[in-house]
Amino acid sequence: MTMDRRSFFAGGAGLGAGLGLGTAAMLAGPQAEAAPIAPAMMGRSVLDFGVEANTETDQSPALQRALNEIAASGHPAFLPQGIYVVQGLQIPNGAHLVGSGAKLLFEDGGCEVEGITAHISHLAFEGRGNSSLKLAGGSFAALLAADHTNLTLEHCSFQHASGWAVFAENSILTMNSCLIQNVAGGVFLNVKAPTDGGIISGLRVTQCASAGIEAKGRAIVTGNMIDGCGNGLKLGDPKGTSHILASQNSITNCRVGIACEAEGDYIFATLNMIQGAKDGAIRAIADGKLVGPDLTQQSAESYRNLAIAGNVAL
Repeated sequence: MTMDRRSFFAGGAGLGAGLGLGTAAMLAGPQAEAAPIAPAMMGRSVLDFGVEANTETDQSPALQRALNEIAASGHPAFLPQGIYVVQGLQIPNGAHLVGSGAKLLFEDGGCEVEGITAHISHLAFEGRGNSSLKLAGGSFAALLAADHTNLTLEHCSFQHASGWAVFAENSILTMNSCLIQNVAGGVFLNVKAPTDGGIISGLRVTQCASAGIEAKGRAIVTGNMIDGCGNGLKLGDPKGTSHILASQNSITNCRVGIACEAEGDYIFATLNMIQGAKDGAIRAIADGKLVGPDLTQQSAESYRNLAIAGNVAL
């Protein structure tokens, strides 16, 4: 099914009307703002399974066993306050990880979530020293979700990753109220299946070399604060046919505020405030290069897949 520009704008107008993230130094780094945790949600402590906090010993084997056993029992896995040194983890199906001032400090590796349902909240993910959070196989990320994973992240923080803080491909990603800083890229979402998609909201993203948030395929990106990134938002798949809504984001001091693919996915960008964008507040891209004018200053009529309205560029 195809959609012409007139139909896209007609649908977008109604949607727009309804719309109204040395070791000692790192350990002292900022955490994501978190709501209090209800005692009933804390579940079973990983300390009861031989995991130790605040030690230099690698806790990966013990923590992996704890997560597997607790997930199988149907309870949340609770990580009490402290620092847990790990190499890498495989999050088991049905896992619900809850922290309270807990930090996973990675010597190497990251967390992999593949083909399952998982919920992670109130945890900090951080690379250590000059090494960074990595995953083998070329997909470098603090947290990797793939193959139709249903992943929810709330009140988490991600720091010092050599790649993406969160890399989600062909998955359902719900992410809110998280902090991301000093990473190569913030959140990467690539959706192919129509049943998958992402809702990314309430993030504070700072100091990312590439994009604060990059979304391809079906996604809603709203209410985020992004500063000091290559692109604040990078949206669209040039071969896609899905819809992306970017609304009410505050983007400052990025090379480009919002970069949109000039064809492919339908992109509706509205009610965003962008300041200090060196190469334009909202720009179209083709073959990886900026094309055309700043779309906060001139019409997007020449791009049949773009609807740009009600944004503020300072």
